[in-house]
Amino acid sequence: MKTVGLLLVLLLAAALPAVCGTYLMNDTGGPIIGLRVVFSAPVRVTAFGDVLTTVEPAGESTEFVFSGGEVEAWGGHWLSWDPESATLVTYELLRSAPEQKPIEAIGTSSTICLGEIVEVDRRLSGLPYTYYYYAPKEMNPDELQTLVHIATASPPIGVIDESEEWARGQLANYVTSGLADTTGLIMFSVAIPQFVRDNPRSGCSQVLQRDNFVVSRVEPQFCRPDLKFLDVVSQFTDLLRHAGCKVNDRFFVTGTSNGGVWAHRFALLHPHHVLGVAAGSTGCWTMPMKRYDGRNMPYHVGIDGLRELGLEEFDAEAVADIPFFVFIGETDTNDPFVERPSGTYGYSEEEIRWYRHTFGETGQKRAEAFHNALLSLGAESTFTVYPGVGHHLNTAMKNDVIRFFTRILAASKN
Repeated sequence: MKTVGLLLVLLLAAALPAVCGTYLMNDTGGPIIGLRVVFSAPVRVTAFGDVLTTVEPAGESTEFVFSGGEVEAWGGHWLSWDPESATLVTYELLRSAPEQKPIEAIGTSSTICLGEIVEVDRRLSGLPYTYYYYAPKEMNPDELQTLVHIATASPPIGVIDESEEWARGQLANYVTSGLADTTGLIMFSVAIPQFVRDNPRSGCSQVLQRDNFVVSRVEPQFCRPDLKFLDVVSQFTDLLRHAGCKVNDRFFVTGTSNGGVWAHRFALLHPHHVLGVAAGSTGCWTMPMKRYDGRNMPYHVGIDGLRELGLEEFDAEAVADIPFFVFIGETDTNDPFVERPSGTYGYSEEEIRWYRHTFGETGQKRAEAFHNALLSLGAESTFTVYPGVGHHLNTAMKNDVIRFFTRILAASKN
């Protein structure tokens, strides 16, 4: 499908009202004889205008074609649908017969252009989480587009709305540096909420804790955040494709602090979705091993027992196929194991004591241990400690992350 003027006017559910009906105006300057509409989920068309009187298919679908009449310039076509949770993703005003490939397909609702941060609100999209994206100003629709997920790292909060500004801020941190426009990567951040049930920060979906895979232990919005995140990615890539973009099936993921925990854990749990990982500034690394020194290592200390949590068994070969960039500041002392040695983020006091003794007393030592564990798997891993840098993401780190991703893309083309 094409979009107006071609090019990359991206249609988003965020731009559409949360209602189950709409009026689409023919602003092409001439008559149209058909209309094609695409929804975010299967719907049933319940009513429509009296000019384009034929609709196919007659039952439930995500895509419908209206025909059988002619709508003059500045006329329109209205329709309503059920359920109202589904949103209109895109539509085409057809100047040629709809059963043929259209000569020109025109039409946008309220559109979001390139070169700006866009919010896709969960309350309008029907998605579990709000997300934000930035498409480069000079994005070429003829080239394969690759996504970068900037994982969220917020302070301990208990309300999902509070995570949204943090997600936008994580994305803006990269966008304002100009890195998206210079590389051509599409960057996005998902407002995955932090959740604190009690002092030890149990049930934090931002870091894919063990509790988040057990329905009885967390509220529904904090359960299986990995699958909710994949729902967001699926709709986002569908929107891009409907707008005429070719999108890479695998994406990059990066993050620092809690975002670094999400980045590497998501890759360990869902390696087939991931093209490369840049994770840093965290002391909570899930080691890619089931046993160490005679001790079982259940998730999230290690990766044993994934099936008990409803996850696929650990795929060492798939993880080994992912390049990793592991980084931390030399003076980064932000360490949840030091702050709460009696237990935090799902780790018990005994686990913390053993983990620190085995993999390192500092975040720097543990990051290096994770890097070495990846090398033992056969994965490509780069480990960097930034002199004089504390617990923050500086310009050098951001530049190195993007260089790392662009190098992977360049190698994939050779």
